[in-house]
Amino acid sequence: MDGRITELTTERDLIRNRRLSEETLYAAEFGEPPTDPERPSRLRDQMRAATSPGPLTGSPWADAIAAVLRDARQPLHVREIWKRLVEGGFQTEARDPIRSIVSIAVRDTRFAKAGANRYALVAPTGQGEVSAAR
Repeated sequence: MDGRITELTTERDLIRNRRLSEETLYAAEFGEPPTDPERPSRLRDQMRAATSPGPLTGSPWADAIAAVLRDARQPLHVREIWKRLVEGGFQTEARDPIRSIVSIAVRDTRFAKAGANRYALVAPTGQGEVSAAR
């Protein structure tokens, strides 16, 4: 029994250390500590406060992000993308919309990383869209 308690205590400590490490990385990447999923985040509160429909209401994530970047005509930080999504009437139940933006931006070939947490539309040949190199 004592061996099992020691094993579980060691495992708990490893998990705590991993969580602390992940929270530190998140804070370094996004400038603030991660939100606790049990408490409402400021980002979700902002989104819920913006209840008026807009041009992005009902749009899929990737299409809404593309519309924001197309309108901006320059690379944007993920926080600015989120702000403009909310202003455009975009709605989601995502627990962490900033992470959702990053997750979509790194997988969708329409987007390219243009700096630390900054994304832009990839300029198709012969089109006037902003290049990620900008």
